[in-house]
Order: sequence, then structure tokens, then C-alpha cells
Amino acid sequence: MTVLMIIGVFLFMGLIYFFIRKINSFSFRKYKYGFFSNELFFLYCIIYVLLFFGYDLYTDAVKVDGDILNGILLFAFGVILLITRLVLNIKIAKFFFGVLFTIIQFFIFIPIALGGLVILMIILLIASQIKPVFNVNSK
Repeated sequence: MTVLMIIGVFLFMGLIYFFIRKINSFSFRKYKYGFFSNELFFLYCIIYVLLFFGYDLYTDAVKVDGDILNGILLFAFGVILLITRLVLNIKIAKFFFGVLFTIIQFFIFIPIALGGLVILMIILLIASQIKPVFNVNSK
């Protein structure tokens, strides 16, 4: 079962890569602009972090009757960045394709960002050189 899951993950990553290449070739041909780049990926990672932590801070503050402003502000900054990207995409590719490319960007960059986060954590674990600690005096 593990092997099938690994094969499925690789097939999914290949499908996303193929989809990104097709959209970029279409957008380069038609609009002379690539809608999938490293800069946009970084921007969407920031948007995801702001939306996630803003929502998390807000719900935690509501549970304990705390200050909800921090969560609202983070979430609002994430939404503002997303709306800004939407407006720029609409300026580049007209209304329908601008909205469509923004939605596709938003949902395609999610698994890439999560995969990048997992890879970053693995690299940090390896780089930290954590060794197991044994207690000599224990029974």
C-alpha cells in the first residue's frame, strides 16, 4: 500500500507539472506572460501562511474571549494580497481568463507549497543533526 501511495504522489506531481507547463505555454503564446513562476509561488506561499495563521489566531481568540484583531488583520492581509493578484491577472489576461488563472494558481500552488514545507522540514531535521539520547542510569 505504501508503494502505491508513493506512486500516486509521483503521478499527481507529474500531472501538476504537465498542467503547469500547458497553462504557461498557452499564456506565453497568448498574453506573453507566465502565470506559474517562482515569484508567484512565493507570493502564494505568503498568502497561504497569512490566511492559515490569521484564521487560526482568530478561532483561538474566539474560544477564549481574547483579542481577535490579530487574526483578522493577518487574514485581511492575505485576502488583500490575493485580491491584488486577481486584479493584476485580470489586467494581463482580461476578466474571464484572469479569474480562471487566479483560481487555478490558488489551487495548484497548495500541494506544491505543502510538499515544499515537508521537504523543508526534512532538510532542517537532517541539518540539525539530532542524535538519540540514552539514559545510562535507567533500568
